[in-house]
Amino acid sequence: MQESKSNKKRDKVQSVIVRVRKELIQENANIEVERLLTKHKEEPFTLMPPSRADIAEWVSTSWDNLSKRNDY
Repeated sequence: MQESKSNKKRDKVQSVIVRVRKELIQENANIEVERLLTKHKEEPFTLMPPSRADIAEWVSTSWDNLSKRNDY
């Protein structure tokens, strides 16, 4: 029971980290990930790399947002 609860908590933290990495710019993502790792330091987990689709979406969105910021 304890192991199952620990696995669920670990999976939830991992899910939040993946979302943060995808949604925030790199500098802010690194800060947020460090905060989450510190907060949940006793919970062992592994970071899952983003999928190719997630990376493509992130790059596309980032370029689009960059263009919007630089419009005069």
